[in-house]
Amino acid sequence: MRHQMRCGPAKPAAVRPAARSPRVACRFSREEQLKFISHLDIIRTIERAIRRAAVPVAYTQGHNPRAKLSFASALGIGVTSEAELMVIELDHILPPDEVKQRVNEQVPAGLEVIEAWAVPAYRGRYRLGDIDTAEYEMEVAGPIPEFVEDSAGQLIASPTYVITRETDKTSKQVDLRSLVSRVEVVEHGPDHAVVRATARTGSQGGARPDEILQALGIDLDRCQVSVHRTALRASGGVRAAARTAKGQ
Repeated sequence: MRHQMRCGPAKPAAVRPAARSPRVACRFSREEQLKFISHLDIIRTIERAIRRAAVPVAYTQGHNPRAKLSFASALGIGVTSEAELMVIELDHILPPDEVKQRVNEQVPAGLEVIEAWAVPAYRGRYRLGDIDTAEYEMEVAGPIPEFVEDSAGQLIASPTYVITRETDKTSKQVDLRSLVSRVEVVEHGPDHAVVRATARTGSQGGARPDEILQALGIDLDRCQVSVHRTALRASGGVRAAARTAKGQ
């Protein structure tokens, strides 16, 4: 008696994931000349520079194609930086040093790509939206309270430090302590101070440099303040900083 062999449906062939477009990450600076320019205007300026530089940037599909660029946490108005980050998705491979050179030839004074590096193809999760921490250096000229250093220590030692954050239409209570992980007064005298701080940033909310200085008892109405962002970091995924630059 013959036995008929029954075969199940053929297994579909394994589908290999589509190759990811090459990407280049850049760290760039924003200097005094551009500190009052909005984040959106900076993005537009860089997009124009990339087009003029003939960088082979990839574009989205659809009726209104846009260059595939992503940027890290927006920089506040009036703040300078050496740690701004963007990722450029390319249509085809171009060496990072070539991207850096071409863009720098087209951006205005006050913008400069400091370094560029290739994002490894296997790193699917390389989202600048993961960045949630910023480091700042703040220089203050004006009357400085004698207790400013003690105030920095008390802020970090406190379990909570509630402030009132006001906007044009609303006000709300915010726990500043939960948003700040480090405050250090590295230099101070009767009429000047240098403060370094590490604070939360990004779309989930963060601490503003002026709020940190006010928590130290500094009267901003009587002082001139220069704020410089020195690093951006993420709890996981992409990590980038001014002095340890390349993603790890």
